[in-house]
Amino acid sequence: MLTASPAYGDGGLLRLNQTAGPFEISVFTAPTPLRAGTADVSVMVLSRPDRAPVLDAQVRLTLRSAERELTAEATRAAATNKILYAAALDFPAPGAWALAVHVASPAGEAGVSCAVDVAPPRPPLAIFWPFLLLPAAAVVLFAVHQWLKPSPSRT
Repeated sequence: MLTASPAYGDGGLLRLNQTAGPFEISVFTAPTPLRAGTADVSVMVLSRPDRAPVLDAQVRLTLRSAERELTAEATRAAATNKILYAAALDFPAPGAWALAVHVASPAGEAGVSCAVDVAPPRPPLAIFWPFLLLPAAAVVLFAVHQWLKPSPSRT
């Protein structure tokens, strides 16, 4: 229970929800907060007239910083929820990044973008401390058990 993280209904934080062209585009990221390293970016594409999921689109993600530009294709195959398009993006460094999403389908094309702040990666000790505490907790519980256990009477 100490290592449990909060559950999100959509699998991440809603970064953007915007209408563009014939689409309503929503962008989700996980983990929260974003940290340098691999992150999941999911995109939901809805058609504007009826808000039905668009399942035949090509979704391209572009990350831009002052020094770099990275591009990835988001696919439904990579998503757990099959109405989303997802990609695992590697944020190589902390700082301010621009995330651009370009959607193309038979209904048309559109693009949206948003700014994301990426924090430094967590220190290794912060990641693994629960696992390091587990053996110590087992030893303490065993010692308490031995102390509370009635000793056999000697005759």
